[in-house]
Amino acid sequence: MPKNVPDSDGEGSGDFQEIVNGFLNAPGLPFSNVLTAERIRKVFARHGGLFGENVIYSTVIVLWVFLSQVLREGKEAACQSAVVQITAHFIQTGIDPPTKDTGDYCNGRTKLLEAAFHELTCEVAAETEQQANEEWP
Repeated sequence: MPKNVPDSDGEGSGDFQEIVNGFLNAPGLPFSNVLTAERIRKVFARHGGLFGENVIYSTVIVLWVFLSQVLREGKEAACQSAVVQITAHFIQTGIDPPTKDTGDYCNGRTKLLEAAFHELTCEVAAETEQQANEEWP
């Protein structure tokens, strides 16, 4: 990820990268604290896009890992790295991890519906705006 956002004056961009890095390097799967499994299930069910509820590559797991994957760069953004992240999560939670094959994860990514992404984004944005300090620009 670049240090500065294109077409910006660069002010604060390094701070943003530090926040992203801290978020991605936190224990567990990134986004699991922001988007609850229940919220993801509800939204994707409304859109007819819920899959894999009793398998490793469920809607919830694939979404959490995909969102963190798009914030990464280089080899860390590869599907193999995403599967390693899922494997580490399952080992930490005492569940048998998946194989190193990326096929099931990649197939799961193709099932993530854009309309459900949009709804989740709007929900989180609205909640964030409600919680924001009114004095912020």
